[in-house]
Amino acid sequence: LNLREGIVPDAVVLLDVPDDILVERVVGRRMDPGTGKIYHLKFNPPPADVAERCTQRSDDTEEKAMNRLKVHHSNVEAVVGKYEGKINEIDGNRSKADVFADICGVIDEM
Repeated sequence: LNLREGIVPDAVVLLDVPDDILVERVVGRRMDPGTGKIYHLKFNPPPADVAERCTQRSDDTEEKAMNRLKVHHSNVEAVVGKYEGKINEIDGNRSKADVFADICGVIDEM
């Protein structure tokens, strides 16, 4: 978003997910190094024949996720301040289909 060049969004989508849920999503993430496929230990577990070879990224720890969230929150505050009146807050702690439908609704209303 570059206001200096006259690019101003018609709408901004802000996905709202509690920090503890985001940390859970990050910490449980695993990757199959053979295929590159991403799994989650709770939400999308790897098949038994794949689970043993799955790895966790070195930055997918609770500590590093909390640090990323701290930076994220400071950045979000700056964006929200600049685009007041254009922010469309969506509950991101629901099914992918529901979140996607709400995002499409914001776009359709533009």
